[in-house]
Amino acid sequence: MSYEAFALQQATGIIYSMSACILKAYKYRLYPNTEQQEFFAKSFGCARFVWNKMLHDKIEHYEKTKTTLKNTPAQYKKEFEWLKEVDSLALANVQLDLQRAFQSFFKSSFGFPKFKRKGIKDSYTTNNQKGTLAVTSRSIKLPKIGLIKAKIDREINGLIKMSMAITFDPLSAIKIDPPTIRFYSLFALIDSFHLLA
Repeated sequence: MSYEAFALQQATGIIYSMSACILKAYKYRLYPNTEQQEFFAKSFGCARFVWNKMLHDKIEHYEKTKTTLKNTPAQYKKEFEWLKEVDSLALANVQLDLQRAFQSFFKSSFGFPKFKRKGIKDSYTTNNQKGTLAVTSRSIKLPKIGLIKAKIDREINGLIKMSMAITFDPLSAIKIDPPTIRFYSLFALIDSFHLLA
């Protein structure tokens, strides 16, 4: 049984066939207040810091020992206490993304993982754990921050699969008059499914 089928079964008590599921991606514009924008800025910064710190430490460790370093975001929280201010799942997803980047590098022709810079594709990803992610008619609920005003232009029916990515569009501040900062939420939804016979 796949993780998605297991998650659906746990959430609803019904056994589902994931082969009959359709995954759809939804993207909504967010309208965070000042406090929420500050939280997003911290989250983007912490995710970027953890990526860069883990990548730097892996490179340095390999150059010294010729072995792979198995570092985690949790070990950096002791030294950098401000990492505790953001969603821990966002930092855990950075670790998974970095692992995937290294796997792609070793298995295919993808380039070596690069360091991230501020203002270039700022984003973080969080996970749905027991309803921590939700979409209402006018807002989106996120861990550690609560409800954020959003433009929900399409009705959704289904279960948020696993994760939601929050992104920031810095170019919108240049392209639009008057300048505005745009935040978006992107997530995969299990849109339709069938019961197992």
